[in-house]
Amino acid sequence: MTTEVIIKNKTGLVLAADSAVTVTGMYTQKVYNSANKLFTLSKIDPVGVLVYNAATINDVPIELIIKEFRQQKNSYENLMEYKDEFIKFVEKFIKEQTDKITTEHYFNGFLNFIIKLIDKEKNENQKEPGYSFDMDKFIKKHETGLSQACKECNFIEDFSNLSLQKIKKDIKEKQTYETLFQEFKEKTRCSQKVHEFSTLFYWYLKYSIYQSYTGIAVCGYGTKDYFPKVYLCNIYGVINGKILVNNNTSYETANAEIIPLAQRQMIDTFVKGVSDTLYTSLENFYLQNFDIFIDTIIPNLKENVNLDELKNRLKQSLYGNAERFKKLVYDLEEQPLLQTINHLSREEMAELAENLINIQVLKYKVSPNLETVGGPIDVAIISKHDGFVWRKRKLYFPKELNHQFFENYFK
Repeated sequence: MTTEVIIKNKTGLVLAADSAVTVTGMYTQKVYNSANKLFTLSKIDPVGVLVYNAATINDVPIELIIKEFRQQKNSYENLMEYKDEFIKFVEKFIKEQTDKITTEHYFNGFLNFIIKLIDKEKNENQKEPGYSFDMDKFIKKHETGLSQACKECNFIEDFSNLSLQKIKKDIKEKQTYETLFQEFKEKTRCSQKVHEFSTLFYWYLKYSIYQSYTGIAVCGYGTKDYFPKVYLCNIYGVINGKILVNNNTSYETANAEIIPLAQRQMIDTFVKGVSDTLYTSLENFYLQNFDIFIDTIIPNLKENVNLDELKNRLKQSLYGNAERFKKLVYDLEEQPLLQTINHLSREEMAELAENLINIQVLKYKVSPNLETVGGPIDVAIISKHDGFVWRKRKLYFPKELNHQFFENYFK
């Protein structure tokens, strides 16, 4: 995993990242503290990029793609163009350098996934009197489960080239799906047709893709930008020749900002006095128990009480209190801190950014969980006229023995 933070004000911005990367095997997880997650995106303009979550796109290291983009030595008037051109470059590079990934590539994995679920369900229920496996019920059950999992994560409804309608059309028309399905039918004695699995496959595909996104944060200045900007987006890969991107977030104003990425609980706690994870958990807890509360008081109400109106009023009150609490947190904790950030020097922002990463590292060090955050901390400062400057940087080679690296960097 990763913890990263961006701090900006009108004079510039600071990027900081830890070095931990988690490698997951079939039965084990191992953490290495040597990953690079902070890079320069341009050799001309002061632009940096942070990478989080997955370190590859279609099994191509994101570091390689970033450095190939940088080698073009192009310059753009504003940072938005840098972000857009980088995404176009990712799509082009992946299509040229790797085998074409299509939805058919996922279908075989989907069928193996279904076989495992069927075996699990049969093993769990075989001792139940009168139990008989029903494939139609099985499909509906897991369609509901996977779609709900996607919706809970706020995933967008459809990508332009990866919709339910297109999946259904492809499965009906392409022989590849039917060929793969025949072996599945023999193993499971399934009487259904391949197209009856279309919706379930769509939700499986969508959920699988969303679990392995590569997050990027493009930060800095284009040639005509005078205040720093930040653009975030998630890249899910190139499928059917089209890059899948969403969750675009922009920070374009000159206001001071502290922007945590990936593992952020302790940074949120420092900034707001309460982490977003804890706040969301408490909010969900109250909402889940709301109906129980209503059912408890109903027996004591008069018969002529309008229950729907009562529920709506109570819900409005609950949501109103939640919004007031958020505003209270902002007024008492976040706003005073951001007002101070407005006046910090770039050196002081760099010190703060490094310490915020250290707080998250310390949290994992003293927790029973796997230390998925840690290692050396890389820190860079970006300003309009001084450019991209490393404040702390780990190198995999001795600096004093490799003068040619630094001499060749700008050639």
